[in-house]
Amino acid sequence: MTESKKFQLEGFLPGRGAKDAAIMLVAEAPGQTEIKTQIPFSGQAGKGLDKALAKINLYREDIYMTSVVKSRPYSVKQRTNKSGEEKKSYPNRTPNQTEIKLFAPFLDFEIKSIAPKVIVTLGNSAMNRLLGNQYTVSNYHGQTLQQPIYKLSKDRKNYEKTEKIIIFIQCITLLQCFIIVI
Repeated sequence: MTESKKFQLEGFLPGRGAKDAAIMLVAEAPGQTEIKTQIPFSGQAGKGLDKALAKINLYREDIYMTSVVKSRPYSVKQRTNKSGEEKKSYPNRTPNQTEIKLFAPFLDFEIKSIAPKVIVTLGNSAMNRLLGNQYTVSNYHGQTLQQPIYKLSKDRKNYEKTEKIIIFIQCITLLQCFIIVI
């Protein structure tokens, strides 16, 4: 595990899936399992995703999966185990705004290249990055929105709205997302 003085990030995981996918899943960031396997949604969330997709005859190859931050954000914790021994652990954490902005060009490129008809935001980090901080999962859970999304400005200082209208779905469960879309 390499620690940066400024960021506690590990590895790099680009998006994966169909290059002409109609549906794009945007998550927060890869977890430890995803960084090791280099496969998006390969941890616990991936098992649920595969089951949800199979129920509606979709597969990973049919969609595009990515995240707002392409590296795993982690924190460093001191833990005492049962034998009283102190050890460091490196649990996942929510990415901060600086990290989200650092990876913004990657996500913007993926959205432009794939040009999905539907983007499914999974969690507040994805929703805030694409729609703005005034949106929260608690207020928009399970809703479909049709509106412009944000991309990083050319000077990389601010976000600006895109001209393209994309349908967003913030889902209660992944299965409900795909039932709504289809």
